[in-house]
Amino acid sequence: MRSRSSLMNRALRWLRAAMSENLGLKALSLALALGLTAYQRGSENEQQRTLPVDLIVRLPATEAHRELMTLVPPNIHVTVRGSTRALDQLLQSGVPPVEADLRRGDAASIRFENEMFAMPPGVKVNIVDPSSIPLNWQDVVERSVPIQASVTGPLAGGYTVQNVRVDPTSILITGPASQVEVMQFVRVAAFDVGGKTDGVYRHRLKLDPPGQQLSYLGPDS
Repeated sequence: MRSRSSLMNRALRWLRAAMSENLGLKALSLALALGLTAYQRGSENEQQRTLPVDLIVRLPATEAHRELMTLVPPNIHVTVRGSTRALDQLLQSGVPPVEADLRRGDAASIRFENEMFAMPPGVKVNIVDPSSIPLNWQDVVERSVPIQASVTGPLAGGYTVQNVRVDPTSILITGPASQVEVMQFVRVAAFDVGGKTDGVYRHRLKLDPPGQQLSYLGPDS
């Protein structure tokens, strides 16, 4: 009995010593273990999603005489990573638009950095698609272009069209240099001479639409 009691006493003394020695180190180990467990659980709860983000483009004023030829998309896409709860909240609120200030009219490209996107805590941007958009600019010029008219419809028997005159004979057109400089003429709607006989006929005719990025500096008829 004494030997058993002595053995139990030694075991208790060893256990007390083991529990009381190096308390700081044991507490640190416990904290690290708990932190690692929390990190692993948080990582298992993370997800990745791709979201659209609206793109607002600030273009130069008319007085700058600069035209952006590149077709900039209305939105881009970002791939984000975070907890399921944080991503669900982000889906409900949406990502604020990103603004590109191009008012100087000389930017070579629009570059998107992760820091440009306002994300809630716990959500990080992984991928931006596209990461950049190259830009092509042209000077805006003015040029006087001749107006061309035509007729349509059958005249009364024995009659022909002797002369077609246009007033004014030309019109100023403005737009990107590459488009304005190659224009040879501007058309107007065909004059209908169906059934007409001897005489002079006048009619206001609409100019054909100038085309994308072009405009007339004057009346459109």
